[in-house]
Amino acid sequence: MFTTKRLILRAYREGDFAETVAFWNDFDNQQVTVIDHVVPQGIVEQGFVKDWFKQNRLHNRDGEISLALKPEFKDQGYGTDVLAWDLVYAFKSLNLHRVSLRAFENINESAMNLYKKSGFAKEGRLRKANWIDGKWANVVLMSILDEEWWLLCKGYHQL
Repeated sequence: MFTTKRLILRAYREGDFAETVAFWNDFDNQQVTVIDHVVPQGIVEQGFVKDWFKQNRLHNRDGEISLALKPEFKDQGYGTDVLAWDLVYAFKSLNLHRVSLRAFENINESAMNLYKKSGFAKEGRLRKANWIDGKWANVVLMSILDEEWWLLCKGYHQL
């Protein structure tokens, strides 16, 4: 278990899976967090959770991060806290070289601003990758390298 000034971060527990899958299955959440087609996911019968954990392995000291908050927790700084903690953990504890993410362009501007403020740079774009609210949305590929993060956080974080 880890803590920030306002949050307690802990590993998934078996009892969390039903609520997590319900969150992922919410149509509005799924439209802006899933690059594949939007379909309901099961817990065990489709192996959804196990598959998700398998997909999120580290290769070449490269990790991919995703961040999604319930609507009632948005715009309160929780995303900033979690992302800052995740980057400290990724670069200091896991010794990653690179952390990447995917975000929908022009869908969630506050998230894009957070990623830019945190030092993520745009690397590319998947053009018209998902159909959201009656129009195509691009997916932006972003990353931050360890040397960029160390320079950015110097003097800003307690390391």
